[in-house]
Amino acid sequence: MGTVHQAKCRDCGHVFKFSEGGGFKFAIINCNSCHLAISVSWEVKRRQNTHGKCSCGGTYSNEAKPRCEKCESANIEDLGTTIYFD
Repeated sequence: MGTVHQAKCRDCGHVFKFSEGGGFKFAIINCNSCHLAISVSWEVKRRQNTHGKCSCGGTYSNEAKPRCEKCESANIEDLGTTIYFD
């Protein structure tokens, strides 16, 4: 099950939403350098740790955490789940 969270950047104070987890057939993978994310099948996520290059020059990675969409910091505070999806 996937979730949408509201978050606040601890560096710049920007409040934004990010998705985490995935749906019945897909997983959400974050870039390790910016706020962008892609979706891949669960099978692909299990087979490989990285999932190609992002347009920012970073890499989509299973370990990458969500980032602020304003300053790209990974130093964020999760303010809670707003939506559950599948």
